Amino acid sequence: TAKALARPVETTVTAPARIVYDATKIARINARSPGMVRAIRADVGARVRAGGALGVIESAAVGADASSLRAARTGVEVARANLDRATRLRDEGIAPERDVLAARRELDDARAALGAAEAALGVVGTGADSTGRYTLTSPIAGVVVRRGATVGQFVGVDGALFEVVDASKMWAEIDIPEAELPGIAVGQRVVLRVDGLGGREFNGDLDYVAPEIDARTRTAIGRVPIENPDG
Repeated sequence: TAKALARPVETTVTAPARIVYDATKIARINARSPGMVRAIRADVGARVRAGGALGVIESAAVGADASSLRAARTGVEVARANLDRATRLRDEGIAPERDVLAARRELDDARAALGAAEAALGVVGTGADSTGRYTLTSPIAGVVVRRGATVGQFVGVDGALFEVVDASKMWAEIDIPEAELPGIAVGQRVVLRVDGLGGREFNGDLDYVAPEIDARTRTAIGRVPIENPDG
């Protein structure tokens, strides 16, 4: 005989899983302004840094915005000179105060136009010296996994031209059977055994359980972040 003792009991649930990209580490890059693809700087499989070039697009709209920016800068200079002259004439008693107010209003309008022109070109990452061409860049470091652009293709702002993925961290999506859900909780330890890697195991913690059950499979998705430093 032995005295009964309270001890922790470890149970195991086995379920199928899929290794997928971490959705927070995927970038889909589309054209910032309609135009013609003039060059491809990174193809599928290429590793790019954050800010790295992916392709070059020539856009008439960008060229027009660059011209507007140059005109807006000139407009600010002219409006500032007019305000200085109106202020000087008022101080000398030659011009009335309303001329100064009108000149100040013109300067404010010119500055607003300049800000709008700078913002329009800031979206595509170019400036007043642009000839209409701009470079698509990657917002993250990673690997180009998809390319939907070809040289000579006219592209709009809809639809991704490049997809870049940082695979240093991945997600495992687990199909948890409905019957096992009462014993499943966020924070539980998970061991992933990957058949395609000779049974190699990865350890992680469950950080999310979907609040819904698939009506067809009677399972709920659980998510486990896993480190993948070697890509």
